[in-house]
Amino acid sequence: MNDSELKKRVLEEPDYEPQVDASSIGVTAKDGVVSIYGHVSSFLQRLLAEEAVRRVGGVRAIANEIDVNLPGDAIVGDDEIALRAARIVDWDSLLGKVNIWIRVQGGKIDLDGQTDALFIKRRAERLLSRLPGVTGVFNHIRVVPPVQKGDIAAKIGAALERLSQDRAKAIDIDVQDGDVTLRGTVGSLLEREQVEHVAVHAAGVRHVDNRLVVGD
Repeated sequence: MNDSELKKRVLEEPDYEPQVDASSIGVTAKDGVVSIYGHVSSFLQRLLAEEAVRRVGGVRAIANEIDVNLPGDAIVGDDEIALRAARIVDWDSLLGKVNIWIRVQGGKIDLDGQTDALFIKRRAERLLSRLPGVTGVFNHIRVVPPVQKGDIAAKIGAALERLSQDRAKAIDIDVQDGDVTLRGTVGSLLEREQVEHVAVHAAGVRHVDNRLVVGD
């Protein structure tokens, strides 16, 4: 697929995401690397626009340069954002068990604290990113997993085999002190994220370095 065809496909995809106003979003594509730029009226739209691009076949990497320009009636005070964020953390069945510190300045949320699972760290970011008035989330939560018995790489490999034996065979999994590195070739950006999702949810994982390459 050439660059112009990929650009055309990427421009069309946000039209299928009703929560995204794509009228102010531009796209460039070169050798499978897609840049999206422009502005949207919420941080959620910025995230959804990127997710839409990830669904397009042929996309190997994404640079998200979209700015968030909140309209006047969508601006929410930092104190209100902080209150809503704290309530989400307290009420969530998983986050409520974790010591998470929240700071809000200029609509941007800083998260700090400690958890024993990487997927919980990512859950906190995903939920708070969707709050009205938020213009960015910076996640500094530390992951300190408990000592795990058994082979973490083997557990990840077994989970991938349950999804697809062919996929599992094409991926190399290296684990050092809870830090996982993924290498190999996958068929799409979405598949790359699915493999990472499996690794993130494995017990004992502290960090995932996804070096999977999208190939033909």
